[in-house]
Amino acid sequence: MKMKSILLAIGCASSTFTFANDATENPSDTFKLPTEVVNEQPIPVTKQAIFEAAKNGIKLDSRSEPVMKTVSPQDEINQIADNVKPNGMMNEADFNQYQQPQTAQSIRSGNGYSFLDIVKSKYKPTQNLSNLEPGANIAVPVAVGLTNPIITNFKMVAARTHDEESVIELEDGRLYITLNSLKPVALMLFEEGVPESMINLTLVPMEAMPVVVNVDVNLSKTMQYKGANHRAEIKEQEALAEASLTEGHVANVETDRVARIKQILKPVGKGEIPQGFSLSHDVSKAMHQPCGLTISQQVLQRIVGPREVVDVVRVQNTTTRPYTIREQMCESRDVMAVAIYNKSLLQPGEATEVYILRDKLRQSIVNTNSKRPRVIN
Repeated sequence: MKMKSILLAIGCASSTFTFANDATENPSDTFKLPTEVVNEQPIPVTKQAIFEAAKNGIKLDSRSEPVMKTVSPQDEINQIADNVKPNGMMNEADFNQYQQPQTAQSIRSGNGYSFLDIVKSKYKPTQNLSNLEPGANIAVPVAVGLTNPIITNFKMVAARTHDEESVIELEDGRLYITLNSLKPVALMLFEEGVPESMINLTLVPMEAMPVVVNVDVNLSKTMQYKGANHRAEIKEQEALAEASLTEGHVANVETDRVARIKQILKPVGKGEIPQGFSLSHDVSKAMHQPCGLTISQQVLQRIVGPREVVDVVRVQNTTTRPYTIREQMCESRDVMAVAIYNKSLLQPGEATEVYILRDKLRQSIVNTNSKRPRVIN
């Protein structure tokens, strides 16, 4: 717009220059250049921009960044009338009032930074998170490859995460987590049976010593009462189960491992999510064809828990004859158990679900010991 204004002014000056000194009226009274102010409002500066400027040692006005300044039409006309060059051409430098805005130094220059770098700079061997309200979202730097204890004021802590590489152990109000990659992990913690008490910890792994995280969440009286009732129900169920074993109502005494497998797969077979698990549709880390079948198979869901993962496989008989599925067809080294929903004999076109329970701890051991020495050396 400024260049257009100058060209118009030059055209007017070439026809009026000869009698400009004899004119009795001000040229600005008879002619108005179509000049307009560009970027009249200051550009707002965000808090993020101020933070970046401070980090890189750059002085930045907290009110606004430099804006473009223009010359009034009357000043432009007077300047043209008094300083027209012999060739009839002028440029912006001929206007004393014109101020070229200074080129602002980029506040993102320098070495740069990231959110993860800021979190890692807050590393301490002990992190105390006190007086947290339910719904709080905190980022905490932790050690990678080592066990980090998280001590909460929950009586029975529950954890939710979609990370499949981390190994989690729960013990009353304590949680022990081992991160096996450098990717941040979102960990949701709450009192068992009281989901409204949930907080979210974003764990940022780094190569350092293990971190002890002390978490204190402000629980209302209602939350405490609800959690106490839930724990009482669990103890009652455990007492009934122990009594049934003592009185001989259970013919076969189950081992802890078998009981754990049933505790996980029974709700999955009913279309539910086991306690302490979460549903994930990200199957990128699952085996493409986990079973040795000649019919169609596809992993569509993963149910992720603290120490186990359940792959939900859709199996369909695409042949023209009946096909029988056996659990042994889906076994591998990290498989704890295999279950088939409803029926194992599929007629042509029929489909069913196969549940493969895998040990996450076994997967992490296999991943860390993936190399072997050469036998020829």
